[in-house]
Amino acid sequence: MEILSKLRGILESVWEIKMGFFDGIRGIMSGGRELDDRWSFPDSEQDINDLFKADSGINLVYKHSFSCGVCVFTKTAVEAIIDDYSPDVSFHFVDVIENRSLSQYLAKKSDVIHQSPQLILLNNGNLFWHASHGGIREDVVRETVDELV
Repeated sequence: MEILSKLRGILESVWEIKMGFFDGIRGIMSGGRELDDRWSFPDSEQDINDLFKADSGINLVYKHSFSCGVCVFTKTAVEAIIDDYSPDVSFHFVDVIENRSLSQYLAKKSDVIHQSPQLILLNNGNLFWHASHGGIREDVVRETVDELV
């Protein structure tokens, strides 16, 4: 009986560690909706059209889903470079769930198939580069933006 009691205690400890880990992951996935003022939030087709104007400068549009695990990491990678490139580059955030029609409009306007997460880099209204999922890494984004600034 004593062995069973000790075994039960060990299993309960392991279960608590496991559940604590998953609770932490769930917290990251569902939380983190706080977005700071370094982002611009286009919310109309006209806002998207403005990014495609010939004199619009360098615009990086990040498409994100708060229910996507990969997005947690790619958002962090993009945010890591914002301060280094502002004000030369404008950073725009599109929530693909809340603004599905806007995300689809951006896909149509840029001629880039919708994905999430996704980065679309525009230079004076022209598509310069795009990436999604594993292609959105801080080092790759830096190298690409460096070609324009």
